[in-house]
Amino acid sequence: MFTRHLSVPHLVGALVTLMLVAGADTSTAQAYCSLRDPVASINKLFPEADNYKSIVRVVDQSVRKQVSRELPPNTLHFGELGRHTLYVAVKNNLPLGFVHSRSEQSQWGLVEVAWALDLNLNIKDFHMQRCRSSQCKSVAAIEFRKNFFGKSYAELKHMLADDSLSLDTTGMTLPAKAEPLASAILRCGLKTTLVTQYVWGAEVAEAQMLARARQAFNAATNVELVPDFYTTVTAQDLAHKTSNSGIGIHFEHAQLAKAYDRQGQLLGAVFHAPHTIDGQAYPVWWAIDKAAAITRVASDGGWPTAQVGEVFDATIGRSFSTSQQCANRAELMALEATLATMASLKQ
Repeated sequence: MFTRHLSVPHLVGALVTLMLVAGADTSTAQAYCSLRDPVASINKLFPEADNYKSIVRVVDQSVRKQVSRELPPNTLHFGELGRHTLYVAVKNNLPLGFVHSRSEQSQWGLVEVAWALDLNLNIKDFHMQRCRSSQCKSVAAIEFRKNFFGKSYAELKHMLADDSLSLDTTGMTLPAKAEPLASAILRCGLKTTLVTQYVWGAEVAEAQMLARARQAFNAATNVELVPDFYTTVTAQDLAHKTSNSGIGIHFEHAQLAKAYDRQGQLLGAVFHAPHTIDGQAYPVWWAIDKAAAITRVASDGGWPTAQVGEVFDATIGRSFSTSQQCANRAELMALEATLATMASLKQ
């Protein structure tokens, strides 16, 4: 599994309970495999990957209850509880995304689907591992699968019909006989996304931060998550130095990771949090070097407009220490992110 101090060159040993290089002997993997053929599935879903790792976790009753609360009347069946494996597709020692295989009950018995998720847990693709319906080819075809591509959990949920069990096929080209199976696929995708977040949330967060750190700092090979970094003292110091409140950064959901080079030298940190921009929350991250200069800023889902992106990009290369330096909301956000980050780097 990921450790709190994650080294890219040793990512395999840090992340996995079981590691296989594509093309290697898979005999030792079968005890924990959720994928029937991990090498084939990962090569199909992430053809650019040159390696992968696996993380075994237990899906228990608490997860079942969470799914039931979030997605009624759907639930995890008792047969879905127990040890499960999340696979991390890797290229050049950096995570590309995740592969998670799950089963769903259908009119034809259990349907097994291998799902590819990007680092933000959006659907990249899927393929059928086990399906006894005569309509398997219809739902496995690209014409149907593309309805899922890039979809977040919230967007998948919007694909449900009013009964919260069936697929709303409006605008889709799908044989009527295939609709029950297609609905099972949608339910499976929703549960897969939820379970991945609930059970492997910490590993997902670290994979995301590692990818961001490499984008921001070319020499970055290690990341270290900083838990509970936004303390009462930090909040008070921030309020005092910015003379502002409610700028729009949701610190209650913020994450911070320190970035190091191969020799263990601190390069800076990545700060990630929802930012309210034009009345809507966007997942924004800032990379700030140890000298307090902003090296990168980006929104995971893209900026609301190109103009907004340009305003945020204008903060790159600058340092912010007082509100007097700030001429707009983006610069005030840069100030808050910098102050919160530097307070943690000095600890």
